[in-house]
Amino acid sequence: SNAADFRTYRAEKNYAVNSGKWYFEFEILTAGPMRVGWAHADMPPGMMLGQDENSWAFDGYNEEKVYVNSSESFGKQWAVGDVVGVFLDLIDNTISFSLNGELLMDALGGETTFADVQGDNFVPACTLGVGQKARLTYGQDVNTLKYFTTCGLQEGYEPFCVNMARDVTHWYTKDQPIFE
Repeated sequence: SNAADFRTYRAEKNYAVNSGKWYFEFEILTAGPMRVGWAHADMPPGMMLGQDENSWAFDGYNEEKVYVNSSESFGKQWAVGDVVGVFLDLIDNTISFSLNGELLMDALGGETTFADVQGDNFVPACTLGVGQKARLTYGQDVNTLKYFTTCGLQEGYEPFCVNMARDVTHWYTKDQPIFE
């Protein structure tokens, strides 16, 4: 896919987390190609999520998980209106995903999508194909999260924005055509 076909967004560096257990939601507003997950705050510009060792992605359009450009069949296909829960556990160094409050299992029935997640300064991130739309909810107001109490709260996760007073600003690749 060439650079003009997608755009990657991530929360700004000053919101990065280095410890703890974090959760945010990604609501599907259009049914096309998108990826969501976590990235290192210094992820190089112009990359798709999952393209190198700096990001980990779930792609519910192609039903796969992607890391270092290697994809593996995973999860279910998402539909408009679905909500993906995105989990980061920096105690056990894992990343997991849920769909409409149900944890997505790997081929062996495990609840971890990515294990042995390395590094620090993690931020929520997503890659959207041209014309695609999604809604990120970080949970400044925990009631805006649709599935946090179903899936996340009991396991000790916190909303990504639990301590943030203002809206999160996003960084994105400026050298690409703008679309919503």
